[in-house]
Amino acid sequence: MLCGSCNGLILLAMIFNFKLKRINHAIWNPFTRRYKKIPICPVQTLPGYCSYVNIGLGYDSAHDDYKIIMISLVVESNYVSYPVWLFSLKSSSWRRSQDFLLGLKNGAREKAGRFANGALYWDGSDGIVGFDIANEVIFKIQKSSGSLVILGGNLYIPVPRAEDKDVDFYFYASDKGREIASGSWRKGFTVEEEVQSRYNVFRPWPLAYSKDGDSILLLNKENGLVWYNFENKTRQWVEIPGMPKVMLEVPTYNHVNLESLVSVGNDSAFDGAAEEVILDD
Repeated sequence: MLCGSCNGLILLAMIFNFKLKRINHAIWNPFTRRYKKIPICPVQTLPGYCSYVNIGLGYDSAHDDYKIIMISLVVESNYVSYPVWLFSLKSSSWRRSQDFLLGLKNGAREKAGRFANGALYWDGSDGIVGFDIANEVIFKIQKSSGSLVILGGNLYIPVPRAEDKDVDFYFYASDKGREIASGSWRKGFTVEEEVQSRYNVFRPWPLAYSKDGDSILLLNKENGLVWYNFENKTRQWVEIPGMPKVMLEVPTYNHVNLESLVSVGNDSAFDGAAEEVILDD
């Protein structure tokens, strides 16, 4: 099960003891074919542990470290708590950070957090909740759209217009030198109704930006993918042989992962799925 992605690394989960509700995790780099098994989080061994509510993988630029953030549900003596635990890839260890006090009403739409601008984000039914990884600060954004989109390292949300079917995309950003929690929404671009109809777009949720930033990658109902240039209003079809149909059925939950050479640690293992990649020094 996919639990998140960041800078080419993918966080995976697999239940290995259903009765005890314990879950194994691993960080995998699909390009180098290396993976690292993550030790069980101590919270999963507590008597009152019920399940983890949300999880995610992000990058702590202040300490040059990749971290897993796990928010769990623990019930002890009729007291309910949501402890936050952090796993450091650099130290290969877990530690408790704090209790999650804001809450995600009825849980988040996705257990897997989306990483952007130094924070992980989850979209709950009562708003978007963020976790600043470097400063270990939980914050809430008073806006929710039912979908989180990551483009160019920024968090976007779609806002449909009431008068037509155009969709405006706003991105969340903070001013230089200010903490992420003090950010605000700013308008980025618009996917017009005409574009959605002409290119038979499944949903106007972009998957990625082009390198020069003038095009977005959209899902087409029949042919799969299409690049749309919103400056000169042109398109370019993308053909990927063997692309699974599930991408077209549940586009809201797609994670776009770019290849990278980021290491998952000296104690990593080869996944054995193909010949091992040998990299020159």
